[in-house]
Amino acid sequence: AIAEDHNGNIWAIVAATDRIHLLRIKARRVEEDTPLEKSIPHSAYLAADRDAGVWIASESGSLARYRNGHMEVVQLNTGGSVFRTYSLSVDSENAVWATTNKGLYRWTEGHFSVLDSTNGLPCDSIYSMIKDTYGSVWLYARCGLLKITASDLATWTEVPQSKLPVKTLGLLDGAQVLTQNDFQ
Repeated sequence: AIAEDHNGNIWAIVAATDRIHLLRIKARRVEEDTPLEKSIPHSAYLAADRDAGVWIASESGSLARYRNGHMEVVQLNTGGSVFRTYSLSVDSENAVWATTNKGLYRWTEGHFSVLDSTNGLPCDSIYSMIKDTYGSVWLYARCGLLKITASDLATWTEVPQSKLPVKTLGLLDGAQVLTQNDFQ
């Protein structure tokens, strides 16, 4: 994984034999080398924080913010069945978004919310997310391509228990539908 922060630092997750490291690179030089295996094992995803530092996610549900030499770890996976993270991003409001096989997770101001089938999504496995120029969110999911309008997303961020209308583009609409086995 690789990301650039607002200070021009390049952050990279690299694997060296059996260990994973987080590197901060500035002017083509490694300025920081932080081992990740103990604090956030199986690290695979990176997104630059809008303030300082970087967010790291593991494939198995750990989320961490690294800045100024300090690692703050949060568990998205609260136990139960198999948990898998597929992507990580930070929006313009500095909220962290993780797509997972258990829904879309949003971390902001010390807590997370989950957008999943209880909120109206037709399935829980969300592989990736992108916002369009109108602020709508598009999700690539196991059941197809999903669209949530900006106003409906704003409602959900204020009231995470909200049921949302979701436009679904499936196989008959030309969207490629995958199973979890296809994506792994």
